[in-house]
Amino acid sequence: MNDFKVREFRECKKGQSLQGFFTLELPSGPVLHDMTFHVREDGARWVGMPARSYTKPDGTTARTRIADFLDKPPPSFSSAPGLRSNGFSRTTIWQSL
Repeated sequence: MNDFKVREFRECKKGQSLQGFFTLELPSGPVLHDMTFHVREDGARWVGMPARSYTKPDGTTARTRIADFLDKPPPSFSSAPGLRSNGFSRTTIWQSL
């Protein structure tokens, strides 16, 4: 089966878009923890890959990725709602949230 499975959604409304965190099971087997789910006031929605925050020498906070794709993500993973590419579908993830 080629379905994404969203597990353990934790609501955490913060900033201008963050709505919460979730665990995502990919159809091929990997499990990604601490994915982020965002919604802007204009209705734009997206998910973010897991990241870890750290303090830079100047005292500001930054984030670094801890999971990524070998190549850039397929277009449907971060944009173009409803399109499918390489098995990733933004719509599939939204239906699970």
